Amino acid sequence: MPIDTAALICAAALDLGLAPFVRIPEREYGVIGRLLDGGVLGIIAPRVESAEEAQDIVARAAFHPLAIGPPLPHWLTWVFQKMPAAQFNPHDE
Repeated sequence: MPIDTAALICAAALDLGLAPFVRIPEREYGVIGRLLDGGVLGIIAPRVESAEEAQDIVARAAFHPLAIGPPLPHWLTWVFQKMPAAQFNPHDE
């Protein structure tokens, strides 16, 4: 599935209080950062056969989200709380 679709599903999971995990394509470590930016809380990497491969995956996933830009979907969730429709879009009658 496309990365943007996975990110949308992860955003919906976060909204429901679920922790989204994504299995990345084999040896395509470049998608890890994009998935983490989309709200993934866990990465499942197939066929990790050595400690070096595991360390490489972790290195590609390690970053400090608050240092790189705006909050990600899973950070500061108290800021992005649901609001009743009437409060979000009030109208005068």
